[in-house]
Amino acid sequence: MSGNPAGSRPAGRVYGSQAALGRRTASGFWRILISVLAVGCAREVAVVIPVPRGTTEPALVFKAQIVADAFGRLEREWYHHEERDRNVAKLLKDSSFREADLNDDGTPEVVVKLSWRSQGLEGISDGFDLLRGQFDDGPYFVYASGRDGPRFMGEIGGRSWRVLSSRHKGFRDIKTRGHWSASQENVLYFGVVNGRYELLRAERHTYMWEEDRSLRLIKREELKSWVSPSCR
Repeated sequence: MSGNPAGSRPAGRVYGSQAALGRRTASGFWRILISVLAVGCAREVAVVIPVPRGTTEPALVFKAQIVADAFGRLEREWYHHEERDRNVAKLLKDSSFREADLNDDGTPEVVVKLSWRSQGLEGISDGFDLLRGQFDDGPYFVYASGRDGPRFMGEIGGRSWRVLSSRHKGFRDIKTRGHWSASQENVLYFGVVNGRYELLRAERHTYMWEEDRSLRLIKREELKSWVSPSCR
């Protein structure tokens, strides 16, 4: 069979689907088999990860599904492993997750802060975040709970984020802040368009240090565009 069936996902990406099995090993790790849909075929990937105390199996499986999907959306980097299961396990270990009910339906969405900590590679300090850099500025992926597992809802970028009261398509807008220079930051506003979070507006704020070491906003300029650093 050649080509993509109507409605299928584009070739070249790997998407997580239902986890087939979660099993705690004798050493206190979970071994999760994630069924993944590749280009035209399905296979299972074994992911072995440490589990924080108190984590339930469904929550862990859901996070593993999220990271399996997220890794397939990242550009290939020099520090990635050859084996995909090692990459998924590493990303799951280093990333962090926060919940926020963005459409007030009682089921929270998940915002994952993607991170990849150095392990002393190429002389880089152990623990340095290769994905987010010196200023902790990088991608956050938003996921909703779907019938067949996590549903990708887009990327927001920056160093920090907060939910706003304004809405698009029933979902709350999100504001992020990211480093630009010692006295400047990028402030980005995201809202749901066509089912995913997309950039609505981008600004660059310039500050001046006051004598009391507080910062005062002295300039606000609109940016014409913003390019996601991670998504293909």
